[in-house]
Amino acid sequence: MLDKEKLSTALLANINWLEQSGVLDPVDGSWGIAARVVLTANNSALEHTKTSFPAYTEHDGYNIVEHRRGDCNFETVLMLLEAAKVLNVDKYYRTADNILRYLFCRSGMFNTKYDKFPKNVWRWANEKWEPAVWFDDNSWNCAISLIIAERYPELDEKYGIKERAMLLADQLLTGFNAQFQQPPLDSWQWQGELKFPHWGSLVMMALAYAYRITPKAEYREAIIRYHAYLMSGEADFSASDQAYVVIGASTAAAVLKDDDIQTCAVKYADILLHKMDDKTGAIPSEHAKEAPVGNHLVDMVYTQNWTVVGLQTIYRLTGDEKYAQGLDKAMKLILDIQDTSPQPHLNGCWRGMFDLKANNWGGGNLYEGGADSIYTGWTNIPVAWTIAYMLSGGSLLLDEMKLSGGSRTVEIVNSV
Repeated sequence: MLDKEKLSTALLANINWLEQSGVLDPVDGSWGIAARVVLTANNSALEHTKTSFPAYTEHDGYNIVEHRRGDCNFETVLMLLEAAKVLNVDKYYRTADNILRYLFCRSGMFNTKYDKFPKNVWRWANEKWEPAVWFDDNSWNCAISLIIAERYPELDEKYGIKERAMLLADQLLTGFNAQFQQPPLDSWQWQGELKFPHWGSLVMMALAYAYRITPKAEYREAIIRYHAYLMSGEADFSASDQAYVVIGASTAAAVLKDDDIQTCAVKYADILLHKMDDKTGAIPSEHAKEAPVGNHLVDMVYTQNWTVVGLQTIYRLTGDEKYAQGLDKAMKLILDIQDTSPQPHLNGCWRGMFDLKANNWGGGNLYEGGADSIYTGWTNIPVAWTIAYMLSGGSLLLDEMKLSGGSRTVEIVNSV
């Protein structure tokens, strides 16, 4: 089991990075959190990044990509709420509340009016003019909203979080049913290829949380159908997609109490454990579409980060110590490579890729991945909430679920 002081120190350092790096501007969260920091020196993907993500602020040696994305902001809210409890810092709760106020009262990203794309969904980012609506982003928005609504009912009452999330869940279901079948139905097209778990398994996660509140047969049917596909052997997935399967299938198995879906979660979790380097705890970088690949590369945007989230959820589901041990090993690597550079835009963060051969951040760049992209949501935030749950013994799975899993806890830090 990892040392509680090391976990607490890493979590605090990462939140300090959020507050000092410029991604929270203003630092109280009242205008949300930016998508990422991009390092500019010798970054071969820089121009592609700037043209693809044109809202940015230039600094000496780095840019802040200023897009406010719904998923990054919801993820940050969840992490700060959990950190407020385990670190006993009230300020984090207030920042989380301010980010929710930004999302629901200021951002204009939740569609309640326009018929050109589905109502009650979140567009990709505040900067986008075209209706860019993604399955993965909206799945996180839905699932995290329902977690927050249940664990923090005062925030649900304040912002109507659950009601909006359930409307979104119905839109995710409609989109899934239209686009998962082949050929897709002639309807408005969500973005994201559902046959890859990066999108499909996250939809299942969201639908499972929605089923917990309103047990519609249509939710269950979609979840069972997708996991039957995952077990059919039709596709050869990367480690990144396998990690998403574990997250989605663990959640669905916990809610539906379905042995076949749990078997799916276990199958893909065991694949990840088999791929994990026994000495370092690294999962190979295989997601070639959006990140450099190699067994010596630790991909913190699409792979290692989601692996620890998945191992934590399946341990909470099953109680099998091999998943707790795998989580400890994978997280130890993450803690060991946390950036200690003195610059405020780096200190306490996890960059996008670490090169084990060079024993340093590196490995190359693509415009949405690689060493010089430092994501808030997707990298730093999921790692930080996993650390918070390691301190509390929790996970993304809601505590009220009657699970067979363990709840290894460490002594909680009382103050910082």
